[in-house]
Amino acid sequence: MTEIGLAERFKSLYIEYFNKKYGFISIDDNLVIIELGKEKILVKIIVFPEMTETLTKSMLEPPENNPMFSVGNVLSDDIITESNDKYSYHHNIWNAFTEVILYCIRKKYPYTGKLYKYNKSGKLILDSTYVEGKKEGYYYKKTKYKGPFLSRDPCYSKIKKCYYKNGILHGEMSRRNVDDKLYYHESIDYIDGVINGKHKQYNRNGKVEYECDYVNDKKHGNEFAYYYNKKKNKTIITLEVNYVMDLPNGTIIKRHKNGVTKLRGVYVNGLKDGIWTEWHDNHEKKSEREYSNGKKIGKLFQWYKNKLPKLEVTFKDGHALRDYIQWTKDGKRKELTFTRSKHV
Repeated sequence: MTEIGLAERFKSLYIEYFNKKYGFISIDDNLVIIELGKEKILVKIIVFPEMTETLTKSMLEPPENNPMFSVGNVLSDDIITESNDKYSYHHNIWNAFTEVILYCIRKKYPYTGKLYKYNKSGKLILDSTYVEGKKEGYYYKKTKYKGPFLSRDPCYSKIKKCYYKNGILHGEMSRRNVDDKLYYHESIDYIDGVINGKHKQYNRNGKVEYECDYVNDKKHGNEFAYYYNKKKNKTIITLEVNYVMDLPNGTIIKRHKNGVTKLRGVYVNGLKDGIWTEWHDNHEKKSEREYSNGKKIGKLFQWYKNKLPKLEVTFKDGHALRDYIQWTKDGKRKELTFTRSKHV
């Protein structure tokens, strides 16, 4: 069978199927209008005569087993809309458009034009543009909104917006949570498919709760985390550290939610170095230890929240010596020996 003959056979099977099951009221090339009660829908039978690679024998089976067509509206030659399951009780077409349009024409016959998709309720869940089989411009997926942010994450109930250039993620990818109300959740700058620029996350009040600079998918610059204290109407910087090509470098500071310093230390080319100190949320010192090239050295001291000593251990080349001292909360001292490796 010739290529054109195979494609025509493919199309005729669907026309025969629709005519038998519903009765079509008109046909124009690959377009079939079907009347379902008071509803009239337009079916575009997707046929590319040259697609011998995809028009296999299995595709010539009845449509119940082979949902290789799109149900929805054909607005023009380059604008297609699709409804998922809305009128397709006779078979499953959930992935039909992806399988037929995206898979087939990416290989050899790239599609240029708009692609829309709707869920069972008729709400938009996909809005994208393709140029010769590649995503181009803003790409929105899984959404119930029509506006600047059109995509909804099915697992986390977030909507997102991506910008593609020549099929590569390029520009900002933004997410918002839509459970209670619209608010930014995350914003990432992409260039040529990798993160370049700011990566931000937001809380329910729309305030930044995390931000970091990226260069070529690597942290490079300042990283901050924030906590917004509603009672005091104050934003606490809970983390601040600098990165150089994905390695922390310089002073790192962490704070409790009440603003009290929680930790202070220094990184040198990604390795801990010098004195590292921790504090309880009541300003009292919690621990103090020393590092050299990422290894623990010297004494480790720990204190209870009431200022009483808790632990004293000596390190050498990153390993704790066997003998150490421990105190109970009421101040009783014990001199002990490690019987096996213990992380402190």
